[in-house]
Amino acid sequence: MFNQKINYYRIRPFPGKKDRFEDFKEKSFISLGWEKIGDVAGNNRQQISSKLKQNYPEMNNRAIGLAAGAFIKMQAMKPGDRVIIPYQNKQVSVAVVVKPYQFNSAYKSDDMAHDVGIKFLKTLPVSAVSKEMKSSIDTMPTLISLEKYANEIENIISGDPMVVQKNSGNTFSFFSSAKFITLTTSSNVEKKDLEEFINRVTEF
Repeated sequence: MFNQKINYYRIRPFPGKKDRFEDFKEKSFISLGWEKIGDVAGNNRQQISSKLKQNYPEMNNRAIGLAAGAFIKMQAMKPGDRVIIPYQNKQVSVAVVVKPYQFNSAYKSDDMAHDVGIKFLKTLPVSAVSKEMKSSIDTMPTLISLEKYANEIENIISGDPMVVQKNSGNTFSFFSSAKFITLTTSSNVEKKDLEEFINRVTEF
């Protein structure tokens, strides 16, 4: 069992709808936009929603709710938590939180004032994550929880080469931090068939 006190998140690197992935890497933080609402440390969801509504009147109720939820998650981030940062549907970076939320006014003009300090651990091709985790990563909200993928994320961090996962039907995934194999079989395939398949594949 992994430490249950560690939380897992996915954040999109586009605060203010601008590509800030390189900023995240260079400045060692992740951030949310909406800098007009100012520091929200200690604010609850209702207070954050009110600030968003007041400062961004163009936002509808659903957008306000999603943004407020993102701020609540960002406030909860603490050192040791893991953050997944996907980019351009090609790669996935894994980072660890090193500093909690702060409002850094120096980055207000860049729409990156709401910050959490991180340390990048590794970057891998998006094909290295399971189909299920990829589907969760691809959802629309800016910041989401990935608690259900705690084991997979820890295996990616540790570089454990023995991660095998059954997907839908008779499709299986084998992945490590650098390699990925997907195998689909019929229900009557036996171990000797798989061994013969591997032997023949390695002849190419």
